[in-house]
Amino acid sequence: MQRSTRDILFIFIGLFVSFGTLWASKSAVETRLRRDVAYLNSLGRSTDGERSLTMSIETQFKADAARIHELRKARLGYGDMTVVLAMASHLQGGITKANVDRIVALWRSSRVDGWGKIAKSMGVRLQRVVIQVESLSPRRRSAA
Repeated sequence: MQRSTRDILFIFIGLFVSFGTLWASKSAVETRLRRDVAYLNSLGRSTDGERSLTMSIETQFKADAARIHELRKARLGYGDMTVVLAMASHLQGGITKANVDRIVALWRSSRVDGWGKIAKSMGVRLQRVVIQVESLSPRRRSAA
C-alpha cells in the first residue's frame, strides 16, 4: 500500500511539474509577442518607422495600402496590425476581410485576455504568429 501511495504521489508531482513547464513556455511566447507588439507600435509613431513598416507589411502579407489604411482607421497600432494579419494568414482563406474583421472584433472584445487566447480560440499556434511578427522588423538590439 505504501508503495502505490508513493507511486501515485510521484505521478501527481510529475504532472504538476509538466503543467508548470507548459504554462511557463506559453507565457514566454506571449511575453515575446507583447514586447514585439509594443516595439512595432512605438516604431510606427515616427514617420520613417511608419513608412518602413507599411512597406514591410505590404511585402510580407501582400496587404495593399487600402487594407493597411483601414486597419489604421480602426485604431490598430502597427504591432497589433501585424498580429492580426499574421493570425489571419493561418486561417482558412488567408488574409481576407472576413478573417481580419473577425480577429479585430475578438481583439476589441477581449483585449485583457491577450493575443494568446484569441489565437487559441481561432485554432492558430501563437508561436507561428510570433515568428512572423519578429521577422517584420529589425530586432531592438540591432536598432540601438
